Amino acid sequence: MTTPPDDPISDALDRADAGLLARRLDARTCPPELLGRLVRHPVPRLRHLGLTLLAERTATPNAPDADGGQLALVARLLPDTVGSSPEESLLLAGLHTRLGSREPRTRLPDWRAAALPARVRIAWLRIELLGDPAVLRTEPAGEPLYRAVHESAAADARRPDHLVAELVGTGDPVLQAEALRLAREGLYAGLLAPAFVRDRLLRLLDAPDHDVVTGALRELAEPWATVTPLSPSLLTRSAGAPGGGGAALASAALVAAARHGHHAVLWNTAEDPAGPPALRRQAVELLGERVERTDVGRLVVLAATDPLLLAGPVLTCLRGLHRRGHFPADRDAGPVLDLALADHTVPAEDVAT
Repeated sequence: MTTPPDDPISDALDRADAGLLARRLDARTCPPELLGRLVRHPVPRLRHLGLTLLAERTATPNAPDADGGQLALVARLLPDTVGSSPEESLLLAGLHTRLGSREPRTRLPDWRAAALPARVRIAWLRIELLGDPAVLRTEPAGEPLYRAVHESAAADARRPDHLVAELVGTGDPVLQAEALRLAREGLYAGLLAPAFVRDRLLRLLDAPDHDVVTGALRELAEPWATVTPLSPSLLTRSAGAPGGGGAALASAALVAAARHGHHAVLWNTAEDPAGPPALRRQAVELLGERVERTDVGRLVVLAATDPLLLAGPVLTCLRGLHRRGHFPADRDAGPVLDLALADHTVPAEDVAT
């Protein structure tokens, strides 16, 4: 049984005394009936107070209706309007956001027809996107849309998989970058299945923006994505496409190829005399994670072709072999020392170990 509000509260409500009500009311204990009167009160100050209390109540773990009843209370009390002021509209937008994935879905007020400031319109657009990502198919690209997506989180979406899929499908570089961010968020929060995220990352390898492709390759190099190796052509085609994509993309493709166990890609890059020097050095260093004792001779021969460029990375590679229990044979000792003498930047103690 709910205790009716005492007379001072009723009098303050009748007088629209927002100050007294703000001092006397507690969001955790305010009766739902009183909250309902406040959020629908004709005086804007009281409506704002009621919406503020309702928002605080939904964020309070030990509220009387905390066990699943908070969202039902919000859905029951939430006015079907966009508010009469920007501040009120933002509060309403925040409450609609908290309804999130609740079923049945709460219908949004016609915010597009209202004369709202840009910041408030972005907040409503964000709610619409989180509830129905298909809006992306008709919403014009531009700053409002970009900001609405940027301010979204995977955990707030009704169907984060649909949101990521729609963003990937736009072909817009800004939105595809956000798709990459949300895919990571959803994956590590347990909201998205690894198979789904991997499939979307593969689609992003064909994105027109090199930064998006680079980000997708870096994520595909993470341990969770390497359980089932991808083909080397899939991982390196972007770096070999016209325009190249720059050093960052080529480096990310090389790391991804290494993580997926494609040693041939590393060897081909390292042994290509016409290849970018930095990429050749990186390929040699990455080989340290994969090569075995039988490859030491090949590494030494490779380094001898350009000691100043490759001696250091080859010695780094040999140290990686050493850590994994693979040691150079006696016949390789002399050539290794020759490399150390050819590159005076390599510390002698590193070679000795």
